[in-house]
Amino acid sequence: MSVPEDRLTEHEPHAGNGLQAAPRGAVEVGDRVTAVLRAAEEAAEQIRVDAHAEAADVLRTAEQEAAGRAEQARREAETLRADAER
Repeated sequence: MSVPEDRLTEHEPHAGNGLQAAPRGAVEVGDRVTAVLRAAEEAAEQIRVDAHAEAADVLRTAEQEAAGRAEQARREAETLRADAER
């Protein structure tokens, strides 16, 4: 007589084939580990997305500041040239 799969313990053979079923506790641990790994992968992907967006913002801000400073330097140079020509 075979034992239903959900009633197997770590010491009972699986469906009469001579193999032992995985202990229920091991299956639960495996499921938990899988869930933790899946959550970690999702978190890592979100961190990558957020970091990429933040890097793009930092780059955009730096480019804007550089353009502003370059314009300011150009204006100052024009003023100095105009003053020197007088």
